Amino acid sequence: MKNIVAIDVGNSETTVGVGNNLSWRSYRYTTRKTITSDELFMMFKTTIDPDSINDENLDGSKICNYR
Repeated sequence: MKNIVAIDVGNSETTVGVGNNLSWRSYRYTTRKTITSDELFMMFKTTIDPDSINDENLDGSKICNYR
């Protein structure tokens, strides 16, 4: 079964979820205005294996931002 990646960028925290209707993993990170894309990738990489998210097992993604 294919997975989706969901990212919710909030004012105080960012939540990242990976999963499908059978299993779901989610992770929360403190949102910082001064973080670089490299730093953000390293934070994600410590909890989510980026090699496990590829075209073969990924069905889509969703990113939300509330202001």
